[in-house]
Amino acid sequence: MGRAEAGTENAIATANVLDGSGATSATAAGSSTTLTTAELARLIGSLTNGYNVQGEVGFLMKNATKWYLKGVTGNNFNFIATPTSPDFFGYPAYVSDDMPAMTSGLESTVFGNFTYFAVVEKPGMMVQRNPYLYMATGLVGIFANIYRAFDVLQSEAFYVMAQGTA
Repeated sequence: MGRAEAGTENAIATANVLDGSGATSATAAGSSTTLTTAELARLIGSLTNGYNVQGEVGFLMKNATKWYLKGVTGNNFNFIATPTSPDFFGYPAYVSDDMPAMTSGLESTVFGNFTYFAVVEKPGMMVQRNPYLYMATGLVGIFANIYRAFDVLQSEAFYVMAQGTA
């Protein structure tokens, strides 16, 4: 049940960042299936007005996108993770498999200040057992409810990059 809860929370939180009232749209990538070092740097530069604070900001992307970007050649110091310089240009990359892939028109990469992302929760999980639902087969039904809400507090604290359509 814990894995199901985590998967549900991840999907809902990611959708809240990507929906129309969540992140601000940055300039689109030039390609429909790739990202370049310059486009990643441009996405970082989109975050202004005091939101780009080290330790509060990072990328959000699909695991495949993260490892694609780590394979991009160029200045090795941009992408070699060290204790003082994680993932890309010194910023961490958080992985969510609920992020879209690098596909034409989809928003594959987010860069933002995650202190402006709210999580409201009612602690605990309510689990109910229903021995009657599947009684013909001898199984017992279990229903679980969690109470969480997610929202972007400042849309200008998150920028999302869509893949190009060319």
